[in-house]
Amino acid sequence: MDDSMIEEFRIEAQEMFQDSEDGFLRIEKGEPFLENYNLIFRAFHSLKGAAGMFGIEKLQSHMHKLESLFEAQKSIGSIDKAQIDYFLLGIDAARELLDGNAIDFKYYTLDEFKTLNSSNPSASKREEKVVPVKKSSTKGEGLFYIVDDEEDVLEILADLIGELGYHTKTFNNVKELLENVEIDNPDVIISDIKMPNMTGIDLIHALRDLEIDTPVIFVSGFISKEIMLEGLEKGAFGFIEKPYNADYLQEICRNAFLREQTSKLLQKSINYILYQFSDLDNYLKSSGKDSLRTTLKNELNMILDNQKKLKSLKSAAKK
Repeated sequence: MDDSMIEEFRIEAQEMFQDSEDGFLRIEKGEPFLENYNLIFRAFHSLKGAAGMFGIEKLQSHMHKLESLFEAQKSIGSIDKAQIDYFLLGIDAARELLDGNAIDFKYYTLDEFKTLNSSNPSASKREEKVVPVKKSSTKGEGLFYIVDDEEDVLEILADLIGELGYHTKTFNNVKELLENVEIDNPDVIISDIKMPNMTGIDLIHALRDLEIDTPVIFVSGFISKEIMLEGLEKGAFGFIEKPYNADYLQEICRNAFLREQTSKLLQKSINYILYQFSDLDNYLKSSGKDSLRTTLKNELNMILDNQKKLKSLKSAAKK
């Protein structure tokens, strides 16, 4: 596994931590346990499998213990608030393990865990804390960045994108956009080309230097053949010349968003398969199905080879 895959796992792990926390908090607010069970279990199981694949043994062991306790609750069909508190503490501990820190965490046996309830004075408690929620562009409506040095243009574009149901953030200059892009991780960027200080072409160069592959759509009255070729070389998604047709612009934006979401989903699907393979491989080995193990390993190696080739092509485009 190369460093980029490990870094991708670290990013996805944070999303899985958040998914499981969200599930527990929804249950705590009164939503049915079983409706949120699959989301939480899938996050726990994927974290365990990925930690094993990357050799993070302490995190793998930790998630295995949490997963076993949580899985046992499915037959009961409910979970106590004190048990939710325990799992939330366990997720915080998992974050520390992912960062390479030591933890002081009490592991319960299944019988001990069953006695953990809100009426038990020894039940684990957690301090209530307010956590700022950042809108995630990977979980729904989508986030578009729009940069132009003309306020009226920003307003018109924001309204058109808003009609599609997407969130927007507008910027008067490229520098301000670049200061925020790694925080918000937008799905699509719409940019003018001719702007003071930094142009749209400067923007796409800066994004690729940061190894950010967010689709960029240029909307401008100054689109020359040279600019178009340079933008395409850096992976620009499209060019729209002013004055533009609103329906056409919305269609291009919708396609860019769908492509980005599809790319993210494909990457997550590949990683999910990899994360689960360690469990499956152990099962096939114990069952004596070596032929199937070899076939699956060859298929996974082919996927990884193609993934590396794609990354190499993207890297070449940034140079």
